[in-house]
Amino acid sequence: MNAAEWAVKISDDILAAAVRRIRPRQDYEKIHASSIGDPCPRWLYYELTQAREKAAITPEKQLLFEGGHWQAEATMADLRAAGYTPLAQEVVYDVAVPGGKISGMVDFFLELDGQRYPCEHKGLSYGMSEVDDWRDMLDSSRRWIRRYPAQVQTYLYQTNSEEGLMLLRGKESCQVRILPVSLDYEYVEGLLKKAEDVFLHATFGEPPDRIPYAQGWCNAATCDYHHLCQPEQAIVTDQEGIVLDEALVLMVNDYLGLESAIARGTKLKAAITAMAKALGPRTLLIGEGVIMTEMKKRRCKAVEAKAAHVEEYLQTKIKNSNRSNNNGNEEDDGPGE
Repeated sequence: MNAAEWAVKISDDILAAAVRRIRPRQDYEKIHASSIGDPCPRWLYYELTQAREKAAITPEKQLLFEGGHWQAEATMADLRAAGYTPLAQEVVYDVAVPGGKISGMVDFFLELDGQRYPCEHKGLSYGMSEVDDWRDMLDSSRRWIRRYPAQVQTYLYQTNSEEGLMLLRGKESCQVRILPVSLDYEYVEGLLKKAEDVFLHATFGEPPDRIPYAQGWCNAATCDYHHLCQPEQAIVTDQEGIVLDEALVLMVNDYLGLESAIARGTKLKAAITAMAKALGPRTLLIGEGVIMTEMKKRRCKAVEAKAAHVEEYLQTKIKNSNRSNNNGNEEDDGPGE
């Protein structure tokens, strides 16, 4: 074989080996801490009762999962090199709720000034610039990222810890960002109530109601149980096939009305941001807008290395000067390059 043929064969062999490492699905008697934050209770019901029917793991996804473990090992090596000692414990922590329990295993702990901090590691392929606080993940457009806050909050609750750390590592940049996380009792209470409701539905064999289709989590690309749930079958139409779901009607109409404006707005925002950053940190009043550019720094205050690395970047915000409370009319370009 020539080099081109060997390249194809080796690539195929790597994927075939990944297939052999995929573990068979199994049903669970508990809800995993890594799953409880999913936006759909019906998905959790299927995860609890019909995990064997979950969409198959592809070899590409298996390699992605394994890469996440390597990323965590790399981050722990970085911590050791910086003088810290990650304490990995193969201990499963449970939280009992009526009907069942939520279970999970903390990635590792850090002992800092006599206090033990549970640490959860996540590798991100993209979206690092979108996260400055753990709550930012609650509004992520990526379903799996929305689950992360619930996982770390559950670990804090399970281990009776008031504070912990979330370590994010860019899968492309390999840079590490560390977020301090404080236990949010109200948020955790909501998770416990959600788990209780799911276990109750599992007891009677009745899945929870579907979430509104317009939320965007119900298609085959984002849901592992789409083939079981078949949410499209629940969309109400009249005899002529006209959709009567008000949320879907509003979603489609909004899209058609905004389609051209979104494309133009993206180009305008890029041009305005480039201009503002070129001028440096300052506040500009232009027409009806206020454009604020400031120098920001990234560093975890909870864990400061002996020679802490501080990364600076320019952040630009664009908002309407006529609204003191903004009402959501504020654009943030995120950390710069």
